[in-house]
Amino acid sequence: IKLITTEKGEIKITVIREIISGMAYRPLEAKKRVVIVDEADKFNLSSSNAFLKTLEEPPSDTIIILVTASPDMLPATVLSRSQKISFGNIPEQIIVEILVNKFGASAADAEFASRLANGSISRAISFSGAEVQKVREDVIRVLSGINSSPGALFDLSDKYSKDENNFYDALYWICTYFRDVMILKSRCNANLLINKDQQENILKTKERMTAEGLLYIMDFIKSIYKGQERNMNKQLALDAAGTKILEVNGSAI
Repeated sequence: IKLITTEKGEIKITVIREIISGMAYRPLEAKKRVVIVDEADKFNLSSSNAFLKTLEEPPSDTIIILVTASPDMLPATVLSRSQKISFGNIPEQIIVEILVNKFGASAADAEFASRLANGSISRAISFSGAEVQKVREDVIRVLSGINSSPGALFDLSDKYSKDENNFYDALYWICTYFRDVMILKSRCNANLLINKDQQENILKTKERMTAEGLLYIMDFIKSIYKGQERNMNKQLALDAAGTKILEVNGSAI
């Protein structure tokens, strides 16, 4: 079993070439070789192109599993060569037990992280960390207009564009916040909210944004993810996102 993970926020072509080279040989200790690509949506353009031929005609003794919480972020060429298998969300109580028993989290922290994780253990583990929560608090404070000064969106950009993990965390929380706004805008069940503890602020944002504007923002955030394949400047990307948010949200932020 070979596990491929991201390096500095993306899956590098050097790793893919090493895996492809290894597939030329038969497995030594088992009948099958299993290659698991975690966060497969983080392929960069060159690594996804290098992997296409292997995905199309994998060796008979090799099983390739692409794992992603965002399949729509995968290139269409990769999706067309894959068989989609969907997994349901893990119940919150099970996630709480894992965080408490295996990772030593307090019951309160585990419950909070499990609510945010939307059924994902890996997200819950990540969200239980203080640094990730600080990013979330900063993003929501600015987007909801809590004690925000003029230019607060661009202060966020300057703060979170320098570190790879913080950059993706900030993008994630921006997207989930507007996703939650869209859920309430569409009069869906509030239990579907990721940021349930911020429902009051989300309701306020809902009143000043249109559904079209929300979709526009979320599509733009998605384009930033894809832009990383072209080595997009992270601060310019977040600055552009801030400009788009101001366009559809008026002067409330």
